[in-house]
Amino acid sequence: VRRPGSTMTPFTYALALERGKTAASLLQDLPAHFTTERGDYAPRNYDNTCHGPVRLRVALGSSYNVPAVRVAEYVGVDRLLTGLRAFGFASLKRSGRHYGLGLTLGNGEVTLRELVAAYAALARGGELLPLHTVLKAKAVDGRALPLPRPAARRVVSRQAAYVITHVLSDPMARLPAFGRRTPLSVGFPAAV
Repeated sequence: VRRPGSTMTPFTYALALERGKTAASLLQDLPAHFTTERGDYAPRNYDNTCHGPVRLRVALGSSYNVPAVRVAEYVGVDRLLTGLRAFGFASLKRSGRHYGLGLTLGNGEVTLRELVAAYAALARGGELLPLHTVLKAKAVDGRALPLPRPAARRVVSRQAAYVITHVLSDPMARLPAFGRRTPLSVGFPAAV
């Protein structure tokens, strides 16, 4: 298990969309202080600046930390943890109280397989399928053996998954933080 950093924020935003936020919702990217059992929590953006009111689309696309924590507060830590577990993050075994709002910024440890399966669920329109690494199997005599095909499980609405995928594929949403020419410009449609 490893700390996944802000790769967790798209799931927080997807859960917020389920609770009424939209890609156009205004979020405050202003200095924030949250009182926790472990003391004052003051998230900062990676560039150590705040950008004022920003649309959810830009906050997610530009990977701003402060709005992500505010969205985690909006969703609620326990609801966020339940949602992340629904996305397949079984490694998150501790309580929401333990992780706190920093859960959206990756302070809970997860596996790469869990992260891949969760992102695949977003790409699949909100349906989670367990990862499988065996593509086909044959018996000793050469005949094909059937592989189990588990049913997909809906973890977020098709609409929320679409919006998150659209934001992550929108170069204009990441323009404020990353500029025009970045390694994220891969030359073909991709959610990054």
